Amino acid sequence: MSNTLAWVLGGGGLLGSNVLQAMAQHRFGIEPWRLGSSGIPWRNPVQGRQVLEAQTLEFVREVNTRGCSWAVLWCAGSGAVGSSNESLRVETDYLNCLLYALGKQLPQHRGKVLLVSSAGGVYGNNHKQPLTETSSCQPISDYGRNKLLQESMLQEWVKEHPEISTLVARISNLYGPAPQINTAHGLIPHISRSILHRVPINIFVPLDTSRDYIYVDDCVSSLLEGLSRLGENGREHVLKIFHSGETKTIAGLIGVFSRLTHGRVRIVCATSPIASQQSLQLQFRSTVWVDLMPEQSISLTIGVQRVHAHMLSIFQTGRLPPVR
Repeated sequence: MSNTLAWVLGGGGLLGSNVLQAMAQHRFGIEPWRLGSSGIPWRNPVQGRQVLEAQTLEFVREVNTRGCSWAVLWCAGSGAVGSSNESLRVETDYLNCLLYALGKQLPQHRGKVLLVSSAGGVYGNNHKQPLTETSSCQPISDYGRNKLLQESMLQEWVKEHPEISTLVARISNLYGPAPQINTAHGLIPHISRSILHRVPINIFVPLDTSRDYIYVDDCVSSLLEGLSRLGENGREHVLKIFHSGETKTIAGLIGVFSRLTHGRVRIVCATSPIASQQSLQLQFRSTVWVDLMPEQSISLTIGVQRVHAHMLSIFQTGRLPPVR
């Protein structure tokens, strides 16, 4: 039986690049259509949509030529809590463009669509924790509302395509060594960069703010295992939270760095309008495909060590930009 041919959008980012790397190792019976970045000029919406439509047609032709099953993985998007609604809507419009183009030129064989979403973004202000797949969504940021809109778009689109299975992956706080320094987003690389440049770490939320941190390797392994089993027994639509189960406060995270660097970590607590868009606590407990998590997952301490070592290697070559 031939492998599933997979098109990964967002292959230049932290998640997408690691997804492609895992596929290239011939794991999970999924073969990447192309390696590396998709080459779509995301910052030029007019040209970007044209390239996206052209690539969709190329992918469909390749699938039809091979006569194999297929999968499209939407790992694209650089938005975060605090991003402008305008920029977030551009990302959502890109997804809409992809679905429209795919719907017009649907491959002849069985397919799957994976949509990467944000667990913290969509659940937002829901205080009934731990949060599961059945918990109500209460987004409190434009980021969360756009992620929820993207999920709804996929749900409506797939109703017209009964041969396609879907997986919506609500991921907790993803972290790991970023392939490019401009893709190193999140609190962990921010703390690491601040320490290396010997500047205080600016914190704009309470120090008892807690998050679930999942290392990228663990997340990718679970994602691709889930994608492989998706639709095994016929068409299905799965919503799953991907998380580590290891929750840590910001104060606790700073403590991890302090022990790692054997020194005092300087912080500056300040206020920011973005703080109102952040939940104080986010704790998850997935009740779907509970066997997906690797038996030996990466602990937060080991994961932080790997990120900091990666950032240090960049710093030593003079390529680590200063903290803004």
